[in-house]
Formats: sequence, C-alpha cells, structure tokens
Amino acid sequence: MEPDAIDQYSYQGKVQERVTIFFSTLRSENTRTIARQIVEFLLKKREEHWKDKVKKTGEWSGGWTRSSEIFSAMNNPNPFTITRLLRELTAAEIIERKECLQIKRHPGKIPVFYRVPGNYNPLHFKSREELLGIIKEDAERKNQYGIMYLLATEIFKEHTGKDIHPLVKSRFKDCEKKIQSQIDERIGEGFNEPDPCQSLIP
Repeated sequence: MEPDAIDQYSYQGKVQERVTIFFSTLRSENTRTIARQIVEFLLKKREEHWKDKVKKTGEWSGGWTRSSEIFSAMNNPNPFTITRLLRELTAAEIIERKECLQIKRHPGKIPVFYRVPGNYNPLHFKSREELLGIIKEDAERKNQYGIMYLLATEIFKEHTGKDIHPLVKSRFKDCEKKIQSQIDERIGEGFNEPDPCQSLIP
C-alpha cells in the first residue's frame, strides 16, 4: 500500500536507503545494470497500467506483472541471474512478489507476479554516470527555459502592455491543484489493491 501524501518525503527517503544498501551488495556492474533494468521495467509497467485506468481502457491492476514478461523484457542469456535478482529484490523489499495457486485449465508452472509497491522516484535506480548526465541536461534546460520565459514576458508586455507574472502565478496554482488531485487519486487506489491472480480465473 502506498503512503499518504504527508509521508511521501519520508517514504522516498526509506526507498532510497533500501536501494543504496541493496546495490552496494552487488559486486559486478553487469549485475547492477540488470537489477536496475528489472525495477525500471516494473516502474514502466505500473505507469502503463495507471494510464490505462485513467483513459478507462483497462482496470487498475496495481502494477502487477507476470514473471514471464520480465524475463522476456530483459533479453538476458542467463535466466538464473534474473531469478536470483528477483528473489533478492523481493527480500530487500524493493519489489513485491505474488504467487498464485494452481488454476484449473492452466497447466505448467504456478503463475507468479511482481511489482514495485509504490510510485518510486526513477532517479533512485540510475547509475552515477546517468545521474551526472541528467543533472547536466537539467541545468541546460533550466537555463534555456529561463531565457525563453524572459523573452515571453517582454513580448507579452509589448503586445498587451500588461504584466504576465500574475497570470502565470494563477495558472501555476491551478496546475499544482490538478497534480495534487492526481496524486490523491493514486493514493486512494492504493487502498483498493487488486489481486493479480483473479485475472487468471476464466
């Protein structure tokens, strides 16, 4: 279940701590890369499921993803490495695992689902080099946006004779309210956790 909005900062801090400790135990860069890919894939699936729910093209599935999808997405020649990392990521409480009971007319292995339990900050799972690149790009983007904003205010004043700042502040507050409403809705969905095994019942 996801934390409420008040505890988001503390929640992300705890996630960061678990992630840092876990990745420090992985000896090879290749293994760390695969672990990041697993979590990033599950984050992507969670976001896709939420967008389907918002667009009303599908039910909210809680981000649960079949293990077979994870193995297919990794394109790793060593499935034992993926299996081990899934087990270790689950033990570290970075991802969650759900094993279903054997269902009639579904022979073979018992279905297993995985997911990230909350809206993690994707930056938690970036490598040092990736973070440095993101910081550089972000700084350049902010500089460009700053220049563009100054030019826009000058052009607006030239054409209208008015100051655009009050209008921008008003629109910004509206945008904040909309984003908070979306966050509250996501948190509300966390109290109605779907059972992925139900999707297998004919």
